[in-house]
Amino acid sequence: MSSNITPFQLLSAAGLSGLRSYEDAAITIGRLDAAASLATPGLRALLVLRCAALPLRAGREGMIALLRSDREGQLSVRYAALLAGAAKARGGVVPTLHWMCEQLEIPNIASRATDSQRQIWSTIDGLLLDSGERTPPVLKVAAVAAALNRLDLESGQRVALIALAAALLLCIGGATSDTWLTLALPSELSSVPTDDRELGVWFTSAFGSLAREGRAIERGLATAATQIVDDASEIRRAFGRAAISALELHTLLSDKLVLTLPEVGRTLGFTAPTAGAAMERLESLGIASEVTGQHRSRAFVYTALVDVFAP
Repeated sequence: MSSNITPFQLLSAAGLSGLRSYEDAAITIGRLDAAASLATPGLRALLVLRCAALPLRAGREGMIALLRSDREGQLSVRYAALLAGAAKARGGVVPTLHWMCEQLEIPNIASRATDSQRQIWSTIDGLLLDSGERTPPVLKVAAVAAALNRLDLESGQRVALIALAAALLLCIGGATSDTWLTLALPSELSSVPTDDRELGVWFTSAFGSLAREGRAIERGLATAATQIVDDASEIRRAFGRAAISALELHTLLSDKLVLTLPEVGRTLGFTAPTAGAAMERLESLGIASEVTGQHRSRAFVYTALVDVFAP
């Protein structure tokens, strides 16, 4: 983004379609935040997992991998950056570009950048910190993403930075209460705009991407809530009087998403045989799945809920 043009001017340059796209995104994100704020802790945690997995298109297996205690790799790095950034946001601290690069294990390019790249870096930090006019969060996401798209980075690094910045900016700006939504660049947003008029069109596409993802998550929350109710009904139907311990476990699993049998015993006061039997009942219905493949320290995930939100 040119240093002499503001995000508001770019929104104006995008014309009526850009303004409508911006309004659609802002309204959609507001509805999403209201729905997510009322959701169970487990569903809210799934939104953060999706936020980490979406840019990499990691899907179901990627999200399940993030639930495991032995998670590692680039997906784990991105997830950890989201959690750390959200903690800073809740403390009122705005992450800098240097901090985000550090969290994503991207080498600090500022020291070896050209003058034009340093100017882009400075523009991004200015937008992040609102050093000029105060910019609404949805508009700021598009402005920062457009500027990040001009950094001399590998494609994967740029995508990771844009996704992290978008999620954190929405959270810091109060559009979302946590890192529940990010900007995943579709093909039309992967190229670098060459002038400010093209940037106006780019902004319109960015708003559309945010709105589509927001609606997808909102639908997912409704589907997941129905899934939880239907699974509870299936447990009652399948096990009758023996369903009590399985229902207690089902409620706990919907909040925690992943559990070990010792955790079940400690939390619900179950003996080891009772915890094991209850989990077997959930496994038999396809509600829970063991994901470690180990004989000890086995972990069980509420896979049906993960499936709802997997990119």
